[in-house]
Amino acid sequence: MKYYIIIPLLFLLLVGCSKKNSNPVETTPPTPVITFTKAFSVSDADLGRSVRQTSDSGYIITGFTSGFGSGFGNGGSVYLIKTDALGNKVWDKAFGSSNLDDGNSIQQTSDGGFIIAGYTYSDLSRSYDIYLIKADLNGNIIWEKTFGGTNEDRGYYVQETSGGGFFIVGSIDSTIAGNNDVYLIRTDASGDKIWEKIYRESGVEFGYSGQQTTDGGFIVSGTKLTPTNNFDVYLIKTDAEGNKVWEKTLGGNTTDGARSIQQTVDGGFIVVGETWSSGAGGSDVYVIKADALGNKVWEKTFGGSKNDWAYSIQQTSDGGFVFVGYTNSFNVAQDDVYLVKTDAGGNKKWEKTFGGTGHDWGYSVQQTYDGGFIITGSTDSYSNGTCVLLIKTDSEGNVK
Repeated sequence: MKYYIIIPLLFLLLVGCSKKNSNPVETTPPTPVITFTKAFSVSDADLGRSVRQTSDSGYIITGFTSGFGSGFGNGGSVYLIKTDALGNKVWDKAFGSSNLDDGNSIQQTSDGGFIIAGYTYSDLSRSYDIYLIKADLNGNIIWEKTFGGTNEDRGYYVQETSGGGFFIVGSIDSTIAGNNDVYLIRTDASGDKIWEKIYRESGVEFGYSGQQTTDGGFIVSGTKLTPTNNFDVYLIKTDAEGNKVWEKTLGGNTTDGARSIQQTVDGGFIVVGETWSSGAGGSDVYVIKADALGNKVWEKTFGGSKNDWAYSIQQTSDGGFVFVGYTNSFNVAQDDVYLVKTDAGGNKKWEKTFGGTGHDWGYSVQQTYDGGFIITGSTDSYSNGTCVLLIKTDSEGNVK
């Protein structure tokens, strides 16, 4: 009799444990994605031009300030801001001469410090030179370098290369022809020049962005003056020594330009800039997907009936793309930050605008570790002057 009672009891116990283990109670809630909007101001003219997430999950911003540093009262200084993961300022620094200096591009380096490219006005030459700054993780200058000639030369992009040095993209006006030309510089880890290349064509060319490619060479994007006195998107692919492999001009019947380029996972390239060729009225955001040889695969325009611009683009973890700029098409009178996410074919998934009652501009975007996006730019919606703007969104572009 006992034998027949024990067996059913054991069976019920085993079934009960099995059911409990198959549906464990979740005790740890998912970590919420951090979002915020911040404005930083030390003067009436502060601009954020480039932002990157740092290895400690905070953010580093470079741009311009007229508020402190050696440029105060005479022009402005390169501005560097370090924040924590919540966007709170940890420290800020200003660099430059006694005149006008500006930071256009920043990247955290493999040693934990930072590399900044921009331009500086020299008292000796009475002109602008490319300005390269290496700082430690606390923003203290390790070394600084200038490059250029006797006229206006400016740096717009910098990247640490696989060889440990740095690659700079800019424009140079210090040539025999007296026109702006695309200017590339490769330095060693100490900022000393290894080589420089000037791509001189028959007209005017500007280099605004670039990247070291997977083959060890470089890709550059910018604008080029056409025989009809319009500008076209201009792409240059080089080898590891900066020698031109190919060049492409892309665009429509009027003026088009490229502000940012990135190599895509398929070996091709994604480019963003502006176009006046769409016929929609004013400028539209212009996105081009090119193959590995610079041939156009597809092109898309974004915006409304007024002026729309974009300055930064990145391929996202899902294979699509995100770009940022500003728009005058979706508000009453002023500019708003304009953020757009597309799929891999360039089809719009969503678009967002950010701003207040004043002017708000977006200049740089990066996907963050949590799948959201970090944006920097400038705004005068939060004070009487212009402030550095920092926006962190979730993966759908929302700020909660």
